Amino acid sequence: MMRQSAMTDEEVIRRLKNGENDIPAVLYDRYRIVLYRYCFGLVKDDDVAQDIVQEVFFKFLKEYRSIQEPGLLKIWLFTVARNEVFSHFKKKSKFREIDEQIENIFFEEISSMEAKERTEIVQALIDTLLPQYKEILFFREYQMMNYEEIAGVTGTTVSSVKSKLFKARKALQEKLQPYIDGRAL
Repeated sequence: MMRQSAMTDEEVIRRLKNGENDIPAVLYDRYRIVLYRYCFGLVKDDDVAQDIVQEVFFKFLKEYRSIQEPGLLKIWLFTVARNEVFSHFKKKSKFREIDEQIENIFFEEISSMEAKERTEIVQALIDTLLPQYKEILFFREYQMMNYEEIAGVTGTTVSSVKSKLFKARKALQEKLQPYIDGRAL
């Protein structure tokens, strides 16, 4: 009999589908730490990271029969974890807070001279972002494209677009912070 820890993901899934009840523990032991580290690295909260890992395995137990390519199990688990992390951020309004701050910079009622200066500052700061972030911001903020349209144009996934957009907005927010605080004016 093969040691459970030496089994491939394909073998683990096959045995789980055949009704071996102790198999989920093998996968939990194999992936819980790396999933936790990934989640904690993003959310910076031990309890939330642990909850997300538990949710990933809960979803796995509900959906393992539908996994078509067991060799891609690790990708499946990390994709679910990533989606849970983004759901957490949405629930905590992190995306909305960043959007509101950027919108305040873009749409504040100010004199035309001040508006021109602010637009130039924002554009100069956008120009310092990584190229893929500038591109995503351009499509979303200036072309008003939705996530699916941006994914189609850039040849990536909607999840990738959302992630890059979050990172772009966060980077821009950090660059704008001195201006928002009045330190750079």
